[in-house]
Amino acid sequence: MKRIYIIPVFIFAVLFSSCGKDENIVFDTPFISVEPINSSSAGPINTDQEFVGEYMLYMNAQAQSQSVIVKYEIIAGNGLVEGVDYQILTEGETQSFLPGIYDLAIRIKWLRTCVRDEDNNIISDTLDGTKNTTLTIRLLSNSAGFTLGYPGPDQKYKEIVIEKKKAE
Repeated sequence: MKRIYIIPVFIFAVLFSSCGKDENIVFDTPFISVEPINSSSAGPINTDQEFVGEYMLYMNAQAQSQSVIVKYEIIAGNGLVEGVDYQILTEGETQSFLPGIYDLAIRIKWLRTCVRDEDNNIISDTLDGTKNTTLTIRLLSNSAGFTLGYPGPDQKYKEIVIEKKKAE
């Protein structure tokens, strides 16, 4: 008779002990982050690719009545040359979140530097793989005083680093 009660009590305990394990995490701290829009923009970028990569500024906050201005910097490693390896299409180093806008794009055109022959063999590639071939987009400040990057000690997505690699 006791066995009949033990099994349902055990099942009940197992089922309800896992409640809350997969709840959504709520960010109640307003923040601004920078993230690649898709995996091809995230890198690594091959020297035989040519496309426009989009890197999104996201504002996670309640509706604002005034514009929020975000300042950022784009830092190229000593192995990348603007106009040869990449071209920044978004002008300036500030963006403004107007009221009701929560995402803005930074656009970078990645330029092809690898030349191949008709047999698909690499003839030349101007990228110097011994140097720093990364491009960093780093958030610096914002007019609303929001946290830069995700809340928490890691400050994930306060900056992103995109690497350009030689084609193989």
